[in-house]
Amino acid sequence: MYAVLQVFVDKGTPDGHKITMHGKADEAPGAEPGDVVVVVRQQEHSQFLRKEADLYMQVELSLAQALTGFRIVVSHLDGRKLLVRNKTGEDCWCNDACQAHGDCCSDFAVECGGEKPAECEKCGSYTCDEWIEWGAGKYTCESLGRDWGCKCAGCKCGGGSAQTTLSLLSEDKYPEARCLDGSMAGYYIRPGQEKDKFLLHLEGGGWCYDQNCKAPSADGTLMDCRKRSGGHLGSSKRWAQTKSADFLSGYLSADPKVNPVFSTWTLVYVPYCDGASFTGNSVVDDLHFKGEQILKAVLTELESKEGILEASRVVVSGGSAGASAVYFHADYIAKRLKEGGKQMEVLALPDAGFFLDVPDHQGVRCWPNQMISLFNVSGGYSSLHAGCLEKYTSEPWRCLFPEYFVDLIQTRLFIVNSLYDSSEITYSLGLDCCPGSCPYWKRPCTPAEMQQYDSLRSGHLTGWKARSRRVKGGGGGGGIYIQALSKVRYFGRSALSMQLTAACAAGSRTDSLRPCKEDLNPSVRHTLNPRTLKGLIPLCFPMPK
Repeated sequence: MYAVLQVFVDKGTPDGHKITMHGKADEAPGAEPGDVVVVVRQQEHSQFLRKEADLYMQVELSLAQALTGFRIVVSHLDGRKLLVRNKTGEDCWCNDACQAHGDCCSDFAVECGGEKPAECEKCGSYTCDEWIEWGAGKYTCESLGRDWGCKCAGCKCGGGSAQTTLSLLSEDKYPEARCLDGSMAGYYIRPGQEKDKFLLHLEGGGWCYDQNCKAPSADGTLMDCRKRSGGHLGSSKRWAQTKSADFLSGYLSADPKVNPVFSTWTLVYVPYCDGASFTGNSVVDDLHFKGEQILKAVLTELESKEGILEASRVVVSGGSAGASAVYFHADYIAKRLKEGGKQMEVLALPDAGFFLDVPDHQGVRCWPNQMISLFNVSGGYSSLHAGCLEKYTSEPWRCLFPEYFVDLIQTRLFIVNSLYDSSEITYSLGLDCCPGSCPYWKRPCTPAEMQQYDSLRSGHLTGWKARSRRVKGGGGGGGIYIQALSKVRYFGRSALSMQLTAACAAGSRTDSLRPCKEDLNPSVRHTLNPRTLKGLIPLCFPMPK
């Protein structure tokens, strides 16, 4: 004899929930009937993932869809149809129609397509790298492949991580390509598996200038530059013969798990030692402001020795002062390489270098004054963007600030920048306050200081809109503008996820290349107000080709 038990599971019942029906178990001789306990186990759904009361789904998009917008109809579990729309510049979508029971959120990952980079596969119980590490001198990738049939292509020993070695410039061949102290400049190179793709990275590291920003003088500037000439940012005397893997992180990494786009490209890392963003061609009081000569000499070496003219794609990147150099020199580099290369595409990826011409919190043009003083001393104006110098013949100092000439840059730009850059907060605005959740040792900002923060936001957006108007009008190459704002991490620069998104876009341009899964933060929702200092808000300003 048997009985049918009906189990009612309410909507939204969590995984692991127990439903007990008292006294419904089979009777045992001499015992009272026990309970029937039903434990809810949640199966994986092909489309949705439940997180407490919320339903999440992931949609793979082409880069073009992510940047220009899309419409997707989603079939809900109860048969309803939900229209998911994403307009140009938006990052994710939430439907608040079901807010009483939780939000239905879609998190979009840009699919850059292409083949997945080779991973270091296991051979038996361990990978090739692990066998070699534990049996030093006993195994090599070649012997493991020959004797055991191991596949080591994605491992370090199989070419997954070549060394990044220093090549100093010849004094006889390039007598003018010197660091501040007169030592010879150079570059580091890491050969990539994709021989026809180059990542040319210009190192950053600030500038040398008079620390008295209210009235900077030539003597004060030279004093600071002389101090700089004794370190690695002004001299090559102590440069290491190789760059460690730990030093080369983010989109410079050779690890395909960290850097899915550029890890297989040839990396050229140009150390920064002229103090003025690779500009200048003068000697002042035995200080060599020769950044222009350094850049030209490195390009000549890459053309004659390293095969860059055979490349199909070159991305010119830089961080901070190196990113400023990208704005200054991208068009020159692109024109030079294209003239010697075969159907080459050159793209620019400046990271955290869109420094604004803004006064500090006391109304003094502090950092702009310092930069102008440096270039007055170094004579570096002639090295700046040619189109900008032609536009501002009587005010060449404007060409130090991308907001005045970003619309003139012909090279396609993929800009990584923060609305609230830590360098600008400290050196441009002169602020030492905390705009968000503050640690005990940091005082909160006053309302007036918060207005200074907002001036950075509005200044960056205004500058980027100038670029947008130019490209939409058909002038020059397009670009992708990516920026991040963080209240808690007020001291941060551009987030790694933003760097990798830009790397993904620059690596693939607008077509497919490789997956970039970290382009959008899953915690980001449009319930945040982009006009306030709340949360991490990645925004994309897509430009047409």
